[in-house]
Amino acid sequence: LSLSIRADKWMVASDVYIDDSPHMIDSLVENGKRVIVFDQPWNQDIKESSQIVRAHGWAEVLAAVDAIELMDAS
Repeated sequence: LSLSIRADKWMVASDVYIDDSPHMIDSLVENGKRVIVFDQPWNQDIKESSQIVRAHGWAEVLAAVDAIELMDAS
């Protein structure tokens, strides 16, 4: 499992992306990427889906990464 935390996400192949920007999240999802949405007041309109998981802190981010890794292993 690879993890990318950077501004130019579209430049890096990754299994999952972490972001809080609705614009970036939409772009990633449109390109078939899985995204962990770091919960913020400005991204409340982003709904969870098969590609989107919401996290309310770093502990939930880590749990989401673990869950994605388990799904990929099976």
